[in-house]
Amino acid sequence: DYTKERAKEIIDAARAEGAEVVFACMHWGKENWTTVHKNQKTIGKQLADMGYDCIIGSHPHVLQPYTTITSGDRTVPVFYSLGNYVSQNFNNVKSRSVIAVIDLSRADGKVKIDCSYIPISTVESYNGRPFVVIPLKKISKRPKNIRKFQRISGEIGEEIAINDSYVNKDYKEDKVVHEKKEKAVEPDISKITSFPFEYEDNHFTYTVYEDHVRINSIKPEYRSVSCTVPEEVLGLPLTESVDGIFENNDHLRKIKSIGIPYVSARLCKNCQYLEGFRMGQGTTVVREEAFAGCTNLYSAVMKRGVKTIESKAFKGCTNLKSVKVPNNVTDIADDAFEGCSRAVFYCDEGSYAEQYAKEHGFKVIYMKLP
Repeated sequence: DYTKERAKEIIDAARAEGAEVVFACMHWGKENWTTVHKNQKTIGKQLADMGYDCIIGSHPHVLQPYTTITSGDRTVPVFYSLGNYVSQNFNNVKSRSVIAVIDLSRADGKVKIDCSYIPISTVESYNGRPFVVIPLKKISKRPKNIRKFQRISGEIGEEIAINDSYVNKDYKEDKVVHEKKEKAVEPDISKITSFPFEYEDNHFTYTVYEDHVRINSIKPEYRSVSCTVPEEVLGLPLTESVDGIFENNDHLRKIKSIGIPYVSARLCKNCQYLEGFRMGQGTTVVREEAFAGCTNLYSAVMKRGVKTIESKAFKGCTNLKSVKVPNNVTDIADDAFEGCSRAVFYCDEGSYAEQYAKEHGFKVIYMKLP
């Protein structure tokens, strides 16, 4: 968490090592707010007064204005939020973002900072590939690109100029025609006399028991990059999961699981594009090979209910960086994070997770986890 004292320690250490220019990359602001929160302005002024030379923000997932902060004889550029970049969001406020272009030059023994930006847009499809980020030219012949650019330039403000020198063509997104899908017909559970029975909606197949539901598979035609495993089906709690439901899925980037009390074995094994998985509060176990081979998985966030992480759960997640492990975890298999050489464990001091991380050669950062 941000504190003035910690921010001051960081910049003092950077200057002591010889840094001429120091950037602050802030995780701040309110999600989905295109306006700048008062706390962002307060912290921005503190950072400028400490001597930071440029501030770049993230977290709101939408574009926020660019400005400068005056501190003494210095002018500090601030990108409050660059936007969303990569997401399944398109044709809405979250699809509009910018790349900050920051040019450093030396004059009279001082380093000068000049800022501009490249407007970018997340589109549903480009050259047959889903969800691609494309840059926008200032002068375009395409009405859709013109509208997007006008919105971006209005949101980031007039204090900063577009940099068109990096954009070498006027990109055209694919035209996508969506087939209208009829909603699955739900049976009246009160009239069912024989259990269990099989049921499917537009996304998944299930086995329905008298008092709960088991999820069996994701339907092949459901080719989404993001899906949510439901908490209830037909009014009954979803409490069971077949092993390997998403195994080898080459579309999914994000999965949200709410009600299932465990992450089943091989659930997402070899989902090479999976970037994020949100566990439910009631999840207690991450079973064997649940995320093995998910080479794009960057973050593993455990909820308070998790107690056990089984064998090879994250084996071969070579890009796994952030592993947040709460105090409830008391059992992690020796090979649970085999091949995750970049992993950093975020945990409470004195916790089992800290002990495990140090025994297995992982870096530890102390953090009070909710």
